[in-house]
Amino acid sequence: MLKNIPSYLSITFLFALLHNTPLNILAAHTAGVGEERIRALFENNPKPHPRLLVSNQTEWEMRKEKILGAPDGSLWKRLYEDSAKNRGMMESAITYKINGDPLALDRVKAHIELLCVGDEKWQPYYMLESARHTRELGFLYDLLYKELNIPYSSTKSTYRDLVEKAIIEKGLQEYLVQIERGHRFVVDGANNWNHQLNAGAIIGALAVMEKHPDIAVRVLAQAVPSLHTGIRAMDPHGFWEEGVSYWQNTVIRPVVEALSSLENSLGTDFELSDSPGLRASGAFPMHMTGPTGFPLGYSDTHSQRQRWASGGGLFWLAQKFDMPVYMLDEIKSLQRHNRQLRGTGWVTLFFMPLADPEGNDLYHGVTLDKFYGTTGDPGDESQLVVFRSEWDNEEALFGSLKGGHSSKSHAHLDLGTFELQALGEQWTVELGYGNWVNWDYFINVNPPIATADVFRDYGYFQDAGVNGNRWNIYNVSSRSHNVPLIENQNQHIIASTVFEKFESEPSFAYAVLNLTGAYAGKRVVEMRRGMQLLAERSGFLIQDEYMVEGTIDIEWGMSTDATITISKDGKQATLSKNGKKMTFTILDSPNTPADAVFTQRKPRIGVDIVTPLEYRLTGKWRSRVADVTVNIAKIEQRLIQDRSPGFTRLVIELSERTGEVTLPIWIAPKGSVIVAPHVVDLDHW
Repeated sequence: MLKNIPSYLSITFLFALLHNTPLNILAAHTAGVGEERIRALFENNPKPHPRLLVSNQTEWEMRKEKILGAPDGSLWKRLYEDSAKNRGMMESAITYKINGDPLALDRVKAHIELLCVGDEKWQPYYMLESARHTRELGFLYDLLYKELNIPYSSTKSTYRDLVEKAIIEKGLQEYLVQIERGHRFVVDGANNWNHQLNAGAIIGALAVMEKHPDIAVRVLAQAVPSLHTGIRAMDPHGFWEEGVSYWQNTVIRPVVEALSSLENSLGTDFELSDSPGLRASGAFPMHMTGPTGFPLGYSDTHSQRQRWASGGGLFWLAQKFDMPVYMLDEIKSLQRHNRQLRGTGWVTLFFMPLADPEGNDLYHGVTLDKFYGTTGDPGDESQLVVFRSEWDNEEALFGSLKGGHSSKSHAHLDLGTFELQALGEQWTVELGYGNWVNWDYFINVNPPIATADVFRDYGYFQDAGVNGNRWNIYNVSSRSHNVPLIENQNQHIIASTVFEKFESEPSFAYAVLNLTGAYAGKRVVEMRRGMQLLAERSGFLIQDEYMVEGTIDIEWGMSTDATITISKDGKQATLSKNGKKMTFTILDSPNTPADAVFTQRKPRIGVDIVTPLEYRLTGKWRSRVADVTVNIAKIEQRLIQDRSPGFTRLVIELSERTGEVTLPIWIAPKGSVIVAPHVVDLDHW
């Protein structure tokens, strides 16, 4: 539909219509970033290299001195050493810039040859690789501008010439081609691609601006307003529905790199940072990360990894908006786990505060509970409630309840899912993304193929229509999540749920979510789930209430990698993990079935795992192999066993139920002296 639109003005108009955005707002912002203004800003105050991630050579020397003078074991030194271990292009560039290591320069030259004259695929129509290459080469060109003025082979070109040509021809020119063709992710702010594609274009244009001003200003005049749309997608609360790992690596990192580069090069970010969502977004990973250091696993989050670094994003946000808690929380996260530094050290060095941050009371004034949403409003976005018993205590209780809309970027069928951390452990498992689309090879297939190829070919990303294959994959389907199941079927793929209540007080907090929209048409007249942190924040109550017309099979379920022991009467399950224990107790109420008992089971092929026993790969969507038959169900089963040892479903199965059904589950540390609460209807919470 967009391919034949000839101009950015047309794209703007169509975007306004499709997204119910007032055209005058987009037009006004576009008008404020005209080519004449951009050209004048640079010509009136031309700045030599480096001018992107640092404002000038003096700032670079200050950072270099900070790195070289940092004591062993300090965060500065660890970030630099971690970067030096990585043989990537920018890591090698920084190593050479710091200590003049000729081997590091040789690695930089090899990367340039691969990217600029070799067979490295830029995939301009796909654009994600193209944007990443443009962004990285822009930073390289800026940082090593003088150092790359060395001959390439026997030609008259220099390595700097190669980089410059690639940025122009493979990056910026192709960006403009895709703008003309109406590449939807450039102007659609609801996906991380917007931030990556436009940030790559901005950084590449700023890098070569003095030699190629015409194309640079054309690109900036398109990319800045488009990135504005992407940044505004975080308004008003700073929430990102693709999950914290996507926000940190593919949203906030390219955004702050682009904004910092604009400010340093042109003296303005064109009011891109004037966004309440961007200002608030620094609290997002803080609220999404539990006391164990693991983030919530909704959507395609890499949930089996402790929270990684933001590539300097939180440091920039902290300094830009005078929010030291963002900085202190990131430092705490970096200091806690060495492996988080991997792949993020080089860019973080450019945003680290030169002066040590002050403050001992890390979370002073930060609320224990956070509601990303609006009560009574189904909206068209994801919504989430987070509860915790206290900050800065690894033993604290932490829980979440997810609602909102299901048909979003990277979404899973997980409306109503809950997650729990306590006593320094995760008690629920959300498989997220990382356990499934990984780069290890599935060796029992000949020839061996990556599991990423299997799931991408089957349609993990591109087959997400109402009847798409994506929803059959176990980690995406409702069957793997901590949600109610009706007749063992997925929730509706396009569904809206409503938070009816949210309350946060010093000794308790709760939320009530109306889930009827996720199950409508399945003989469910009404389905609601409440979650409450109560008894002086010492235990959780999760309470489901159904109104059923006819008869249906209901299953309460959650995934866990803890060991499960069930009492003789089936009314209590004790979960054990690393010497810690939590109890799950079915409480009595007038509408709680007498035969409601806990059982446990492993995911079953053909029942829980419903992907094909035989599927012929066709090499779709960047898969590296084709014409190979695989048993996807067996691959999924093996991944569950290998990637989540002891992965089990704790379930309550109720067959042929009708009328009103209530399932209240009290969750508390084993041996807690707090008495279980009396059950009252959700209407009276």
